[in-house]
Amino acid sequence: DGDIFAHVLNYLRYGSIELPNGLPKSMFQRELGFYGITSNDNCVQQNTSIGEMKIIKEKIDNAELHHDMLLVALYCYQEFMLGRPRCQITKDDVNGLKRKPCSYSLRACMKILNGYLESYYGLEAYHQTLTTEGFDVKVREPFSFDSPVGALSPDSVSKIGGTSTQTPSPFSWQHATSSYATNPPLPSKYSSS
Repeated sequence: DGDIFAHVLNYLRYGSIELPNGLPKSMFQRELGFYGITSNDNCVQQNTSIGEMKIIKEKIDNAELHHDMLLVALYCYQEFMLGRPRCQITKDDVNGLKRKPCSYSLRACMKILNGYLESYYGLEAYHQTLTTEGFDVKVREPFSFDSPVGALSPDSVSKIGGTSTQTPSPFSWQHATSSYATNPPLPSKYSSS
């Protein structure tokens, strides 16, 4: 085989070789035996991509987890703004989830979900359960001495002169929606125009 013979020549030329992924070590050693060449196992290395593939798989798994938690955070935020702080989310409720919820670690989910909820929406998930069917998440505004309680919730409405106004919030609708393009359009009663 001409393709394998090129590697045999390289082995003879350099005294060692790192075989490419597509050439099994056993096939190369059989070819060496055909030509009567003895080999030292230490001199014939297989360029395995198993380690590289594991790293790539871990990166893909991590990216899918982040992708899904961003979508879950968006869904939780939308439900929270509709006055429903408890979200029971199945894979069918959120378009685009990469995996079934039960394939994730609860600890990893909570850490990433809270990161997205806090950075984009000023919220936190204080309870999350993973089931074979989906996520069960309870969302609230984090308690802070610096900000008014209920600054983002739809219930934080004050009456001023007989009209309802939204309590000002450090996290405006514009801030939250500018970071993620698939948010619903800004309701006119909350626009700054």
